[in-house]
Amino acid sequence: MFGTTKNIRTSSLFTENIFSFGREFKGQNHKKKYYSLSTSQGWKFKNGFMLVNFTKYYIRKEYGLIYNKTLYEQISVAKEIKFSKLKRNNLTIQIGLFWDRSLINPNYKISGTVFSIWLDI
Repeated sequence: MFGTTKNIRTSSLFTENIFSFGREFKGQNHKKKYYSLSTSQGWKFKNGFMLVNFTKYYIRKEYGLIYNKTLYEQISVAKEIKFSKLKRNNLTIQIGLFWDRSLINPNYKISGTVFSIWLDI
């Protein structure tokens, strides 16, 4: 994982890039593998609001032809609520839109809304 942050007056521009890989074992002959590259870019304002763009490119093996190569994209607005003056113990609420599509089969496309809440402890 690597990223950058640039402070501009009352806001910050950020970029975070992640490469991940995994393997799922279900029985002796059934082994699924995946690799992914994701990037998150956004603008965080001093009042706790964030505009975020997230993209994730998957390469999968043994998940089925449609899912072998997919692209997930998301745009959202988030609000960070601080419980104390520390940088921890924050509650973040996010709402946005997502698109997921196969890069192999053009008929596989889904989209919808994203709503999430998470707590930093």
